[in-house]
Amino acid sequence: MFPTIDEALKELKIAEELNPGPWVKHSINVGIAARNIAEIVPGMDAEKAYVVGTLHDIGRREGITDIPTHVYDGYKYCMKKGWEKAFEIKEYFESKMDCSIYDVLPDIGKTSLLTPKLWKPSKTTA
Repeated sequence: MFPTIDEALKELKIAEELNPGPWVKHSINVGIAARNIAEIVPGMDAEKAYVVGTLHDIGRREGITDIPTHVYDGYKYCMKKGWEKAFEIKEYFESKMDCSIYDVLPDIGKTSLLTPKLWKPSKTTA
């Protein structure tokens, strides 16, 4: 059974209790981005897109994965698949939306290029 939005948010809350960190807010933002895209692509289910986006990093509930390694691992994966694939996917969605991805993801150009410092739990949450 596909989870509802409420179920996905409950799972994310449990995951945050197990492994707090900025990845939780990132997961919510990815859900919002996925929903924004799905809302204007004919035939896409915006609620399912939100749920999948929100839960895309749920494996982090098991422990801290440093952000630069996580991003680099994703990059390496895309390179193995043919790095042009990422751009093909972007162009596919842009053709379906009839606009640029940057039109529905405010500030993505600024925020996607940031490399935040590795988050570590405070002594009170450890």
